[in-house]
Amino acid sequence: GELSVPHTPHDPGHENIQYHGILLPAVAHTKESLEYAENFSVKDSDVFVVTYPKSGEFVLFVL
Repeated sequence: GELSVPHTPHDPGHENIQYHGILLPAVAHTKESLEYAENFSVKDSDVFVVTYPKSGEFVLFVL
């Protein structure tokens, strides 16, 4: 994939990654992590549990 690190005028000092035309914060993503997510295979038996931060997600860790 394509990868560049532009600086945006409205967010000085914070690097961003542009990946397939989408601007993402470099602090949270790398080219490798985005490629991994793009190629991730899901099985029929996989279960995804999703929650909002600070909304009791600790209970999910106990499960």
